[in-house]
Amino acid sequence: LICRELGRCTMRALVTGANRGLGQVVASQLARAGYMVVVACRDMAAGQAVASRLPGSGHTAVHFDALQGNVPDVAEAVHAWAGDQPLGIVVNNAGVCLDHWRQDQYDQSMAVNVAAPAELTRALIPILAPEAHVVNVSSGYGQLSQVSAGLRKAITACRTVEELYAIPFDRSDPDMPGAMKAPYKVTKCMLNQATQLMARWPEMKGRSVNCICPGWCRTRMGGNMATRSPENGGKTIADLALMDPRPTGKFFSDGKPTRW
Repeated sequence: LICRELGRCTMRALVTGANRGLGQVVASQLARAGYMVVVACRDMAAGQAVASRLPGSGHTAVHFDALQGNVPDVAEAVHAWAGDQPLGIVVNNAGVCLDHWRQDQYDQSMAVNVAAPAELTRALIPILAPEAHVVNVSSGYGQLSQVSAGLRKAITACRTVEELYAIPFDRSDPDMPGAMKAPYKVTKCMLNQATQLMARWPEMKGRSVNCICPGWCRTRMGGNMATRSPENGGKTIADLALMDPRPTGKFFSDGKPTRW
C-alpha cells in the first residue's frame, strides 16, 4: 500500500478543457490526490493561470484545439513534460454543445466530441502507465434513446472508431432536425460507443477506458438553471478517474455503471 501511494505521487495526469468549469475542478481534485497535472486547452493564458494555482507543484499547460487537429503536437508536448514518468490518468473533458441539425455543426461536434478524445488517447498510448485510466466525459443526452432509430442502428453497429467518424450527416433524418441540441446528443452517443471500442484496443490491455455523465452542472455549457454545482459534477469525474479497482468500457452516472 505504501509503495502504491508513493508511486501514485509521481504519476502524471492530463485533463482537456481544464481552463474552466468541470475540467478545472477535475484538475484540482487530481492535484490534491498527488498527481502532477497538465491542463490542455485552447486558451493558453487561462490554462497557465489554472496550472499555477493547482495544489502542489510541477503542473503545466499545453495548447489543445480539437478543431485545428493539433493532437500530435499535444502528445509531443505532454511526452516532453512527463519525461520518464507515465501518464496515469487522461480525462477527455473538452467538448462542444451545438444546437442545430446542420452539416457544419455536425462536423464540429464530431471533431471535438468524438474524434478528439479517441485520437488524443491513441496518440498518448506510448506514455500511458500500464494501469492507466482514461475517462471520457459524456452526457445523459448521449443515451441511445436520445437519437433516432436510424442513428441508433448505425452507431451500435460500428466496430471501430473510424466507422463512427464515417457516419454521414443526414439532413432528412426523421427525428433529429427538431431535436434540442441534436449534434450534441448524437456525438455524445457516439462517444459512449467509442469508449467501448477504445476499451477493446489491444494496446489498452490492463488499462481502463470509461465514460461518465457528470449531471447537469452550472457551467458555461450547462447554464445557470442547472441543478448541480461544477464542484459536485467535477468530483464525480475525478472520483471515477481515481477509482481502484475499476471496470472498463462502462458508462457511469452518479458513481455507478449504468446502461446508456
